[in-house]
Amino acid sequence: MNTKLIMLEGIPGSGKTTTSQYISNLLNEKELYNDLYIEGDTDHPADFEGIACLTENQYIEILSKYTEHENCIETITDRGKNIYVFAYMKYKEFIPNSLLKAVEQYDVYNLPNELYCQLLLDRWKSFSDNAKNDSKITIFDCAFLQNPINTLLARDDLPVSEIKRFIFKLADIIKELNPVIIYYYQDNIKESVKNIKSKRSTEWFEHSTWYYTKQKFGQSRNLNGLEGVINYLEKRKQVELEIVNKLTINKLLLNNSSFDWKSIYKEIRIFIETKL
Repeated sequence: MNTKLIMLEGIPGSGKTTTSQYISNLLNEKELYNDLYIEGDTDHPADFEGIACLTENQYIEILSKYTEHENCIETITDRGKNIYVFAYMKYKEFIPNSLLKAVEQYDVYNLPNELYCQLLLDRWKSFSDNAKNDSKITIFDCAFLQNPINTLLARDDLPVSEIKRFIFKLADIIKELNPVIIYYYQDNIKESVKNIKSKRSTEWFEHSTWYYTKQKFGQSRNLNGLEGVINYLEKRKQVELEIVNKLTINKLLLNNSSFDWKSIYKEIRIFIETKL
């Protein structure tokens, strides 16, 4: 099969990042060149992390306000199709706070839904075009389902049918890479969330609670606190499983409620080895 893309998905705390590293190590053992991109990677080739997208007029306005930083701005900005891509988080140590705040309003995740979706499709298309001619295998942690679904569901509360159509468009873009997806799910989301809460920082959980309950999805359902997080993640799990079950790409669905990593990794190793 010779897959060029391996994707890990599941709710927060399900073990995606650790498993991604395990798979990278497995490929290294076999002397197979690979790139691993985990959540929050500012160099991610298909996802957006700390990236502002500006129109030409917006870009010119920023330049005019920060003339003393013009060279820096131009150096870290890529011009795309009718858009300027400003990687402000990657270079934040070189950028004054006032400029950071000015461009944050244009962060991809703050853009209107239609523009966000088109930019993400374009980015995945660019990644796929480059990856299909490359000998390496790429590993993505949560970029395919989690990040776009959180935006389209938690932020925008779009109909599930529209969210599914969008994800299937992404799947179509990457089909030439012979991708595989490994999806973790648990029987009891409430117990999973309590487990996450006990292991993650207070700041992480507070931000997640705001994200899941205080945007359009949560507001329209009056969600609050821990129960609101559970409610949202139950819905997300439902949507993701419906999507994964209908995907025509190679997939491995694993119930890891017991977190029996020895058995899980054995199954993953067998699955991956048949796809190389």
